[in-house]
Amino acid sequence: MKFSDFIILPGLALLFFSCGQSPDMEKIDRLIAQKQYHTAASLIHKELQKEYDDTLQYRRLQYRLIKIEKFSRLDPIDSLIAAEKFAQANDSLQKLDSLLADALKNKQKYYLFDLHYRKALILEALKLDSLWFIEANKALEKWTDEYELKRELYQKLAFYLARRGKYDDGRKMMDYSLREVTLRSMSDSIKKAYFAYLNGEFKLCLDLMKKLPPDKKERHWQKLELFLSQYGDSLSLNDRFTPY
Repeated sequence: MKFSDFIILPGLALLFFSCGQSPDMEKIDRLIAQKQYHTAASLIHKELQKEYDDTLQYRRLQYRLIKIEKFSRLDPIDSLIAAEKFAQANDSLQKLDSLLADALKNKQKYYLFDLHYRKALILEALKLDSLWFIEANKALEKWTDEYELKRELYQKLAFYLARRGKYDDGRKMMDYSLREVTLRSMSDSIKKAYFAYLNGEFKLCLDLMKKLPPDKKERHWQKLELFLSQYGDSLSLNDRFTPY
């Protein structure tokens, strides 16, 4: 796979003419999620040649080309991590880090979260907890639209801190993880538990969560239930929703 296949064609983003069309972002995003990168890139280049009233459509399409390029670079690294070839994965991440300081410097913003997230995955697998903690926090300092991964890191940090007796710091991390969940994605039952949590009614939240069958609770809600069952009695509302 050649990264040149995903290069943004010069000049295409400047064709700002009037038209009522909208690119098929849903199809493009689905193709990217399915790792059909060449098909997605071809569709994007086709869409970029159309004319749109909303010139932001060109930026959205260009961003998806960046995502395709990024995932094409990261997928082999993910395979190495999954195969527990951590030394090779780390070497590949170091090479990518060097590229971000040079050839990919103008795209650095879009890669840094993913870079630190994968370094954290390796450190977690090697049980280097203190180094993992540093790398996870570095990841969360960077921009990303991969909200599920952000939520996962926040929840891992919540347990990490609570296990070390830093219950309120752990609660803050759990608070942050729940900010990444949208209300429209919640069932009415989950909303009741969610609002109970936000109001500091941790026991009520836990009771409501326990009443829900497992298939009605996505992974992040199961993690919240586990967190409250283990540490709920030790949590306070000190400095609620203040920066960590």
